[in-house]
This record gives sequence, structure tokens and C-alpha cells, in this order.
Amino acid sequence: MRYTEFLLEYDRSREQTRIEAAGAYQTRQQQDPDFSLEQLESADPTPQKIYVPRLAIWWLAGESVEDLISTTADALVLYHLLKNKKQIRPEHADIGRFRTADQFTEFMAIQNAKFRGKYTEIFRDSKLEVVQLLDKTAAVWWGQGTQWCTKDQNNNQFAYYAKQGPVYVIVDQVNNTRYQLWWKKTDADRFQFMDVRNKEFNPTQLPFYHQLRLIFAPLHPHLMWQPNPTPAEQLQAAERDGRSIQWIPNPSLQVQLAAVEQNGHAIRWISNPTPEVQLAAVRQNPDAIQWIPNPTPEVQLAAVGQDGVAIEYIQNPTLQVQLAAVGQNPGAIRLISNPTPEVQLAAVGQLGYAIRHISNPSLQVQLTAVGQDPYAIRWIPNPTPEVQLAAVEQNGLAIQWIQNPTEQVQLAAVEQNPDVIRNIPTPSLQMQLAAVGQNGYAIQYITNPSAQVQLAAVEQNGGAIYWIKNPTPKLQLAAVGQRGRAIEHIPNPSEQVQLAAVEQNPDAIRWIQDPTPAARARARQLKNNK
Repeated sequence: MRYTEFLLEYDRSREQTRIEAAGAYQTRQQQDPDFSLEQLESADPTPQKIYVPRLAIWWLAGESVEDLISTTADALVLYHLLKNKKQIRPEHADIGRFRTADQFTEFMAIQNAKFRGKYTEIFRDSKLEVVQLLDKTAAVWWGQGTQWCTKDQNNNQFAYYAKQGPVYVIVDQVNNTRYQLWWKKTDADRFQFMDVRNKEFNPTQLPFYHQLRLIFAPLHPHLMWQPNPTPAEQLQAAERDGRSIQWIPNPSLQVQLAAVEQNGHAIRWISNPTPEVQLAAVRQNPDAIQWIPNPTPEVQLAAVGQDGVAIEYIQNPTLQVQLAAVGQNPGAIRLISNPTPEVQLAAVGQLGYAIRHISNPSLQVQLTAVGQDPYAIRWIPNPTPEVQLAAVEQNGLAIQWIQNPTEQVQLAAVEQNPDVIRNIPTPSLQMQLAAVGQNGYAIQYITNPSAQVQLAAVEQNGGAIYWIKNPTPKLQLAAVGQRGRAIEHIPNPSEQVQLAAVEQNPDAIRWIQDPTPAARARARQLKNNK
């Protein structure tokens, strides 16, 4: 029979008739009495059973039905997939070209290594298959249709995990899904059992858990695979990794405490934990309160007392709990709906920045915030003049966060920090004088300063003349009279200016190019008189 003769719509009764019509059928039926057409159909992965005719030919040629099923079923799955993806050469795309099952399985062994990579089959039956992955190619193959980080060609994480411990894939043939199991060789408590979405999954919930336990208990020394651990084993496991309590039915109080003291989040797997266990859990990790329904005020306070942000998991917290939360972390106010003025003041009193999380803060809250941190004014929409002044009087640079500040606010800012004048467009004469009167160098931030401002600047610090273009003789004399060394910034100073400089500081002669004889003599005289 030619293979092409069977490429009609599959009909079981017609197929049975054709097989029985073959001359070798009677002999083969006596040699292999277990044969049935249904067995051949079970090995064919296609709905149309397009490969059953070729399987029948191989059986008629002498292959036992048991061998055909065990050796060709997996190979046919891969063959059909590669054929549909046109990844098999044309001369091999017709299964009828393979005269014997051995030829086919030898060919597919090569394809299997190429496309499926290296893996070891640990267990297989009609409902369950377990394989250990041995290389990246196998990880990609067995990870198809999942969100595992070991399934991608690029940035594949198989090598990272495999060098630390074995990686297994568990295929649920009944529900057409799969799971991945990994554990660290040097720490059996570090393991991952993930579903196709790459989410943690509890294998004890699987209908075939009993079979998995038989497979993995000898390989993975973890409580998950032990049905009846002793009290000592339970305690030891909980002390190593608190999460192990999820595998312990009815754990004792001692085991519960050991678990939450190692990992507060372990309380999520404890039914009806006592107040003692609850307190131990939140003391180990305040966020563990999220797993406690209706926590007592004592538990709530213990949680926010360690981490104010834990208030996120408390429904309708009392004023006492709110104050404790912002007292520990002022930023926790962002997690409190409608905080009272008292809570608001407590928060901004520690961290002015916290005002950004307060809607419509009162004047008192605003003043408290900028008093703690003047820059907090940036989070206050339309601050009053009083708030603006409070901010800049503490730190003049806060003016950068104030839109259209009044002259009073500007003046207060430069009086607190003269350099603030650079943040003020077109400052008034009064502001300019206030700035250079405190720090002559502030003149560098003033465009086209007047003679009055220039003079005030050098009288405060003679070195300010560096920032003045074409200073007048009067200005030069004022600068060196305040600081003799300022002459280094004056090109070609007159003899009068030179003498004024050395009079203020005899060492200023060092900074004069081509000093006059009179200037040299006066400097020498002043030095000798010391």
C-alpha cells in the first residue's frame, strides 16, 4: 500500500478493513496479539490521523505495536510541528519515504537534538510527563507558550538557573498546561514552582501531586514533598525559611512563631494566627500586616511604629495609628485619606516636603512646612506673602519656587542670601545695594550696575572690582583701600592707586606690574616698620 493512498479523510472502519486486507495481517496478529488500531491512533498527534496508515505499514512490516507507540509518538509530534513550519527538507516531508520505523526514529533523533535540545525524561504516562532540561535549546522548546525567562532565544536565563540547580518541566497532558520547577543545590529551601504565566504555584493543589511527590522526594529534600514531617523537621524547616510553613498542615504555635520570626510574610499561610504570632510577624516585617484580617490596635501600632508606610494596609486607621505612622515616616501621610490637621502638622513638622501630599493645607500647616524646609514652598500653590516671607527669610534661594514675588519678598531673600539676586530679573536699586552690601561679589549677577552699586560692592569687598568693567580711579582707590591685593585686577594702575594699595597691605606690591619707585619705597618702608 502506498502512503498517498491514505491521504483521504480518515475513517476508522475503512482503515481497519485495509489493514486486515493486507497479506501479512494474520501472521502479525498472531505475533503481536496486543495490536489494536486505537493504539496506533493514540500515537498520531493529528486530528485527521494522517500518520496512522504509515504506522500500520510499519506494524505490518514487523514492528510491535508497543514499540511503535513508545518510540514514535513523541517523534511524530515534533515531525508534524517541523513539517508545518517548513523546517524539514522536501525529501523528508513525506513520511512515506521512511521505509521502516527505525529509519524514521533515527532521522527524528537528529531533529530532536537540533530542535528540542538535550533533556532527560524522568517520568511519562498518558496524563503526566516530567523532564529535566539540560541545555538552552531544550529550555526554549519546553518553554513554548509560557512566560518563563528560560523560553526566549535572547536574554535566556536558563544557564543562570542551571548552574545553581536542576530545572524541570512538568507537563499536565490532561489540562494542556505545564509547570517549571527549580531549586538551588546548596539551599533546597530556595526553589521556584511556576505556572505558565510565571506565577508561583502550590504543587500540592495539583491532582497528580502524589505522583510528583514520589518523583521529587528523593531528589529535592524539601518539606513540600514530605507528607508527614516530624515536629522537629517542621521546626527546623520553619527556622530555615519561614515560607516552609505553607507545606505544614496544622503547625504548632512554636512552629508558627519560628516561621514568622524568620519571615513575617509567612503569616499569610497561617489560619487564625494568635495575637502573639501577629505581633511577631509585623515586628519582623511591618508589611506582614497586609495578611492579617482586622489587626488589633496593638498590632497596627507595632507595624507603623517600625515602618509608617505599613499604614497602607490598615483600613480606617485611628488618629493614634496615623500619628504613629507619620511620626515614623512623614511621607506616610500620602497613604492616609483625609488626614486631620493634627496629623498634617505632625508630618510637615518633621518633613516639610510632605506637604505635597496634603490637599488644601491650612496657613498653619504651610508655615510649619516652610519652617521645617523652606523649599517646601514649591509644593504650595499660590502661597500667601506671609508664607513666602517665612520661606525666604530662612533660605533666600527658596525664591526660585515663588512666582512673581513682591519686592518685599525679593528684598528679604537677598538679605538672607545676597547671591539670590541672580534669580531676580531687573532687581531694584535697593535690592542691588542690599546684595552687594553683604557680599560685594554679588555684583557679578547685576547687569549694568550703577556707580553707587559699584562703590558699595568694592567697599564691602575690594576684590569685587574684578567684575566691574572700566572702573573709575575713584572706584579703584576704594577697592584697594578695602583690600590692597585687589590691585591685581586693575590693569596699569596709577601711582596714587599703587600707593593706596601698599598702604593697605605692603605685600600688595607683589601684584603690581611695573610698580613705581615711590610705591616700592613705601612698601619697603611699611614692611621694615613692622
